[in-house]
Amino acid sequence: MNPDLIVGLAIVVLLLLMFMRVPVGLALAASGLLGLLLLRNVRIVEATAESVPYTSTARYAYIVVPMFILMGTLANQSGLASSVFQLASRALRRLPGGLGIASVLTCGVFAAISGSSVATVASIGPIAVREMRARGYEPRFAAGIIAGAGTLGVLIPPSIILVLYAIISGEQVSAMLLAGFLPGLLSIVVYSFLVVFRSLRAKIEAPVPAGVGVGRGGAATGDAGSAGAPDMEITKDVALSGVGALLRIVVVFAIVIGGLYTGFFTASEASALGALAIFLLALVDGRRLGLRGLLTRLKDAFSEAATLSSMAFFVVMGAAFFSFFLISARTPARLSDWVLSLGVPGWLVVVMLLALMIPLGMFLDSLSCLLIIVPLAHPIITELGFSGIWFGILMVKMVELGMITPPVGLNVFVIAGAVKDITVEQAFRGVTLFMLGDLIIVALLFLFPWIVLVVPELAGVL
Repeated sequence: MNPDLIVGLAIVVLLLLMFMRVPVGLALAASGLLGLLLLRNVRIVEATAESVPYTSTARYAYIVVPMFILMGTLANQSGLASSVFQLASRALRRLPGGLGIASVLTCGVFAAISGSSVATVASIGPIAVREMRARGYEPRFAAGIIAGAGTLGVLIPPSIILVLYAIISGEQVSAMLLAGFLPGLLSIVVYSFLVVFRSLRAKIEAPVPAGVGVGRGGAATGDAGSAGAPDMEITKDVALSGVGALLRIVVVFAIVIGGLYTGFFTASEASALGALAIFLLALVDGRRLGLRGLLTRLKDAFSEAATLSSMAFFVVMGAAFFSFFLISARTPARLSDWVLSLGVPGWLVVVMLLALMIPLGMFLDSLSCLLIIVPLAHPIITELGFSGIWFGILMVKMVELGMITPPVGLNVFVIAGAVKDITVEQAFRGVTLFMLGDLIIVALLFLFPWIVLVVPELAGVL
């Protein structure tokens, strides 16, 4: 059978299995082994099935995956997101759209230790949406802010998606993590600008006059007399709690990213030390819960981390099967030769590959898009002379767009599920503005690659 026909059949089988809700790792492994069976023979399939599960996962560098996941689950159990949001909302309450900006900043800060968009949305969404609605935000706008800003979890390091891209493409893990730093900050700035723009147009959340605090639920309260005193005391407690939570996050982030930037730690060492740091902080914070409460919290965090890590490595294993099949069929090399023979400008090829992520993201989850496209696109991009690191960040931004694009925008479904009186339709309408923001960010990163590459270059990992 013609190799191109076999590859096409394997991809069709892969997509069908994914549409049937078969786990991504299993779908990749099944379609890859089927393609290999049609391309070679049963003995090759048996040998591959025996060797790939070990060779694709038994690498010391991959320790970053469970360590980063553990960081996220411990942070999620500790309530850091809620404390940081309360601090940011009070610090920014006099700005137009201040609560929305606080939500964006909190998503960015929490993303710096969680590495997961879903965890970011689920942790910050309920409290932030409730506060924003109390201050006059439309339900769809409040939900759109959280769903859109929650995508920062896959871009701001430490990010599991960045690590998986590095594993699949063969790029250096530390370079990918550092490359996401400035694009993550740029995303926060663009999202905050969009929140201010929308707030001014809709005339919601006018700045709070000096001398007026914000009480529970976001209601304005005076500071004079006995009626205002309790809220001012609550604000002081919240501020102290928020500063403490922010300092904890800064410490963990400094250990991971600071160690990578200075070259003092490798990515594996930085991830392990970051996980240890947040574990010790969880022990300190958990003292108020008592021994039973602390052990329950740690058990939940470690159990969730074990489950997610197993899923991640199962996906890596499935991707290895599928990639081995594609390489055996010489698909990346022949596809690269074909693209180069077209004679079109290299930048146009990059645009076409990125544009392909939009329809894929409408129907497949973000990780599936990454696993399908990277083995095919990365060899083409590097052959054209572009940086695989730069292209990886662009792809991750397009993955972010897929996380808020109908009909399978995962972040939108998460926020609609976390906040009971907001429908999926409302959330999708509210997130449209942030889809435009993501496209603007992708355009800026495309036109100015130095935004992506400058930090890894300064750190000496490129």
